Amino acid sequence: MNSMKPHFDVSIQEYWKISALPDAWSTRDYESILEMSGYEDTNEMSDSYIREMAIMSLQEYQPEKAADLLINYRLGNKLNKEQRQELIQELQAQEIWEENGDMSLHEEIFNISSLMHSIFPKVFPSTHAICVLVEIIAWNTYAKEQLNYINESFICRLIADGISEHSILYRLFGEQLLGLKFPEADNIIWKYEIVDEKEDSLIFSAILAECWIRELKDADGFQSSAYSDTSIKKPG
Repeated sequence: MNSMKPHFDVSIQEYWKISALPDAWSTRDYESILEMSGYEDTNEMSDSYIREMAIMSLQEYQPEKAADLLINYRLGNKLNKEQRQELIQELQAQEIWEENGDMSLHEEIFNISSLMHSIFPKVFPSTHAICVLVEIIAWNTYAKEQLNYINESFICRLIADGISEHSILYRLFGEQLLGLKFPEADNIIWKYEIVDEKEDSLIFSAILAECWIRELKDADGFQSSAYSDTSIKKPG
């Protein structure tokens, strides 16, 4: 490996499926759903009761109408009526959070799909994303510097170093993976968190659609020269 590049040892500590993103729907979201359904006074309600009432209010609608309400609430300024109707049909048939042409919508589509499945499980299919826990160890100065810049672009490049060059990540974003800017990384990595940090290593968790990371499910350790868009320049 080029000594001017970061050198990391990477190990996948845990890899598991989740059906919903943490905190995807807040109490304020549920209050808004109740307001759209005609319930206005939630001042005396507990958070759990507000959620329960919001779910019940959605169950009073036909499934397609409830889905349209949620889509309009979360994506109304991004989709017109025809696009919303198309999305409603797609939500009932496929993992559209991985396949929609606008990647900026993927996380919200997943959140809508997840809630709709919990309300109408016979109409909307179950959802799953991947949460992965990763340990990285820095073996040279350049790698230690990159530990200060962990973000979505870094995580995408790290994943890419552990999977095949024929994967969908390389096919769609090969130039961005090798370049200085990876704007789509924010849409690939839905959430991430640094769990533990030391001088020359750290552990982070990340949540993303399975299509990007499926090859790492049974992976042993691998090496990476990942870097972040926010570092001063591309190493090497």
